[in-house]
Amino acid sequence: MAIFDTAVKSQKKLADLCSDCFMLILQLRSTNEYGDAAVLRKKVMELLDDFERQGLTAGIEQAKVQASKFAVVSFIDETILGSEWDNKVEWLAEPLQLKLFNVFNAGEEFFIRLEQLRQRQRENADVLEVYFLCLSLGYRGKYQLEAPEQVRMIIDDLHQELNQYLGKAPELISPNGRPHDEIVNVVKERIPAWVIVVAAFSIGFFFYVIMSFLISGDAEDVIESINKMIS
Repeated sequence: MAIFDTAVKSQKKLADLCSDCFMLILQLRSTNEYGDAAVLRKKVMELLDDFERQGLTAGIEQAKVQASKFAVVSFIDETILGSEWDNKVEWLAEPLQLKLFNVFNAGEEFFIRLEQLRQRQRENADVLEVYFLCLSLGYRGKYQLEAPEQVRMIIDDLHQELNQYLGKAPELISPNGRPHDEIVNVVKERIPAWVIVVAAFSIGFFFYVIMSFLISGDAEDVIESINKMIS
């Protein structure tokens, strides 16, 4: 779901269309057992193709769809390559960023593209929301090993900019994005694996409650919501 409300309520937003991809990333970050590399790659490509198809069906500009897709692809690659998965060397041989965008430096390119998008904030606000979600959920790129405070500053700045151009729901938006460790802890420690599997039938709602924790910080409410969903 999109965190920020827009004036056009009937149109699907890029953040909404990315929800399945973000849910997959959260699941990947909660385990190091990804299974067969070919199967995982096929699943990821299907999700990305579906995202692109839905974006075009919704009438979203191709450039915006591709810009958002790059951010998500960067996040997926970072998640997999930063894991302890036994087969990640197979992924490294042809990461998504290389296959789909012919780059091998997405960790830097992500922030270059982000700054370019921010030069025209009003026009690119819906794409910036996707970048904001990537960073809030844990994407670090070139800041992976150092300068975590720089990422926090970027998240805070984006939050303020998006509030200005997309509007906000005052009861939901907090002043700061939540660090990804809190989200991972909910998925990995507070929510049993079987709950995640059962909840997959309603992945949109599951993503919604996870994102509600991201912006409200109330883990107990998240657990209660998921328990109600599967009871």
